[in-house]
Amino acid sequence: MCPRCNATQVGGEASCDDYEACHACKAPLDALVCTRCELPRGWALVGCPTCGAKQAVHAPHLGSGCDVFNLECVACETSFCSLCIC
Repeated sequence: MCPRCNATQVGGEASCDDYEACHACKAPLDALVCTRCELPRGWALVGCPTCGAKQAVHAPHLGSGCDVFNLECVACETSFCSLCIC
């Protein structure tokens, strides 16, 4: 996943929670990749808490309501870690 343009190159099976709707565009999600916005299962668009720039991050527990992820912002170059709440 490119952090600048969010382009994807999907490889093998994703290891993440199963859920029914894409977290980026809310479209029904019944495959590994969203057919509307092409965001892979287990990925979400988040805003950097420092500068607000949005980029895709891998968040494998989205289906359980947990937003654990690591963000290395390409806009302001800060790092942010959202801790697991599972």
